[in-house]
Amino acid sequence: GGASTTAAVAAVTLSPGEAQAYDPGEEETRARYRETEHVKAFYRVNGYETLKK
Repeated sequence: GGASTTAAVAAVTLSPGEAQAYDPGEEETRARYRETEHVKAFYRVNGYETLKK
C-alpha cells in the first residue's frame, strides 16, 4: 500500500503548469568519454573486442 500512496501523492502534487525546463549547463554537457589506454585495456580484458565488426 505505501508505494501506491506515494505515487498518488506525487501525481497530485505535480502539475504541468509547475514543470520547469532543466538547463544542465556547460559543465554537464561537455564530452567526457575518452578512449584512453586504460579504457582499451578494459575492453580487451572483458572481451569487448569480439563485438567489433
